[in-house]
Amino acid sequence: MTTPQELDYVRRALARHIHFHFHGDAIATYEATTIAWVEWDDLVRLALPPDASIVIPIAPRDLIEPVIWNVPFRDTTLTFWDRLPLPESWQSDDVDSPLWYKSPQGHLMPAWDLAGTMFDLLTMHEERVSGCRDHMGRSIATMSPRHADGRLQVPFINNSAAVLVDQCLRQDCGGDASAVPFAKPVSICLSHDLDQLRGDDFWTQAARFWRFLLPLRRFCAPNFSAFGHVFVNLFHPRKFFMDDLLAMVSAEKARGFRSINYVLCGKRGRFGARTSSRIIGRYLQEVLPDCEIGIHYNHNTLGHAGPFNRQRQEIKTLTSILPVAGRAHYLKMESQTSFQFWETQGIRIDETLGYPDAVGYRAGIAGPFRPFDETKEGEALIFSLPLVAMDSAVALQFGIDFETAIDSMVHHLSVVGGTFSLLFHPGMFANPEHPETMEMYVRVLEIFQKYGAVSMTPLSILADLETGDKKLPQS
Repeated sequence: MTTPQELDYVRRALARHIHFHFHGDAIATYEATTIAWVEWDDLVRLALPPDASIVIPIAPRDLIEPVIWNVPFRDTTLTFWDRLPLPESWQSDDVDSPLWYKSPQGHLMPAWDLAGTMFDLLTMHEERVSGCRDHMGRSIATMSPRHADGRLQVPFINNSAAVLVDQCLRQDCGGDASAVPFAKPVSICLSHDLDQLRGDDFWTQAARFWRFLLPLRRFCAPNFSAFGHVFVNLFHPRKFFMDDLLAMVSAEKARGFRSINYVLCGKRGRFGARTSSRIIGRYLQEVLPDCEIGIHYNHNTLGHAGPFNRQRQEIKTLTSILPVAGRAHYLKMESQTSFQFWETQGIRIDETLGYPDAVGYRAGIAGPFRPFDETKEGEALIFSLPLVAMDSAVALQFGIDFETAIDSMVHHLSVVGGTFSLLFHPGMFANPEHPETMEMYVRVLEIFQKYGAVSMTPLSILADLETGDKKLPQS
């Protein structure tokens, strides 16, 4: 059963999400509507608050029906799962694809387990239950039960919030609900992980030399293209790396967008920084006026305060900025403990929560939220801004159809409200070694332009959230 602390966490997370992603009139109408969160037994007995027009049940897990269904909504289609049973004497608005159940007294309740499923998604319950991890200790997309049936591309919490706000408007405005400004334009958060800014480091060159020789194992001619890149970066080390970063920043500026650079420094090596701090510091001066700076937590810092603080202080030395935004290298994290660790190290907003092998919503939400801290039985102080898509995952999952797929996701968020976080690495923008992502970044930026997306950085999102939290009801 959901505890009072867990229920309070869900209510605040939902309210914060609506405050961040919806227009003022829609927010005011939502807040003016009496919504009661009730125990299932009270709901069945019709012991419901008479002044509540919407009730959200706290249902036992054994009552939930594990079915998936779709519902038309405004200019998109919503997907839900974890259907609630229809209580006796209640009516459903649609037998096969319901949104609302209606009580004999006229109360409305969502047809899905909003409270329980939202809590499970935000706390990554499926990862805790399965315990599955890859060779790097990560929970990846293919391990999620939502991967096979496509639910990873469903922003369940965004869908739920949109339906609630829409119903509040309908009750307040009747047939004129569609005339009230609803969801804000999609927020986009663009980022670049600076794993390397030159292509002449030992590990990159060694990998190319290996690819050059690899065909010989099959008695084929060597891969001369790979060998050619050894010489290209030997004489032009910035080509396809630092030059890529400058080109991406230029493309962003041309469209009125802005990004953050997550700096990887500290321990060097195959899984650590590829570019020396001396070079990083010099190169960053070329983009620093146009970009924010964050920390890309080195592979050796997870759970280790000493290396983490040394890396953070090194970035301050290089840039005069002590970063409060970050993302883990290789997205390496443990969803139950990493947020608390990063919070204690001074990080206030983190963009790690995503997948290296797929595009989607790992926590079922497109937008920032405070993780649940089990030690406090409530909200953490740090914010999580989940990563929706990264360059290689887009290419892997969608291939040449990536524009259609990304357009569909952005269109959906433009209707229900949400934030799309995109990561693109230097070395993936215009590098012939990665033809699958050539021109991808600019074409995705054009999709954001098409929908009038608003560019926000982690620090601007953090400022808005901290200001908005003062307006939320206290726990």
